[in-house]
Amino acid sequence: MPVPREEPPPESTAVTDEAPPAIDPLAPPAPRTCREALTQRGVVFADAAPSPSIVDPIKLSPLLDGVEFRHQANARAHPLWVDCRFAERLHRAAGLLRARGVRSVIHVGTYEPKCVGGTGDAGCKPSAHALGMAIDVVALVREHDTLSVERDFVRRTDKSETCAAPRAGERDAFLKAVVCALDGTFSVLLTPNWDDKHRTHFHLALHPPGRAPWANGVDPLQPLRAAE
Repeated sequence: MPVPREEPPPESTAVTDEAPPAIDPLAPPAPRTCREALTQRGVVFADAAPSPSIVDPIKLSPLLDGVEFRHQANARAHPLWVDCRFAERLHRAAGLLRARGVRSVIHVGTYEPKCVGGTGDAGCKPSAHALGMAIDVVALVREHDTLSVERDFVRRTDKSETCAAPRAGERDAFLKAVVCALDGTFSVLLTPNWDDKHRTHFHLALHPPGRAPWANGVDPLQPLRAAE
């Protein structure tokens, strides 16, 4: 993503006794917290049990902006246990998916209390899943078909970047277009192009600022072995 340029400030035309701009009394106030922001958008959620690794745990409705999020192992969709900040990104992603004709997202998990780089209390660093900040997507359901990440995403055979790689048919093109469109909504997006561990799914995560700033984007070129 290009770094925004710092534009020079415009020349001021204000006078010293200029009145401050009027405030619309009917305008809704800006949300002050993550939960207020979700409520303002009509997102349904409830408190979740406390977690030692999730800052603000909630149980999020699996129906977001008309898109259902369902675990692969369940016939019916169940609430998603995530951090509130990740819920906001999932809601944003749902709008992008719905606009592309996606009706359901089939996943294999959000919260999972696992470590990165060690075991036990001393060596455990919470993964993005343990932080409630990740989801692993295995399929997208459209009106007349289901696209499997493992089956329909064609892995690259060269060093080309995922979002610039040639497409191999409509289904592969659709999956690549979706994951690339979600860049920015999530900070780390790993596809089957990343490694064999991810050949079955998209890993979509919101890593805290400073955790891995060099690894942002779709299949970042420098391997992020601590992504999960």
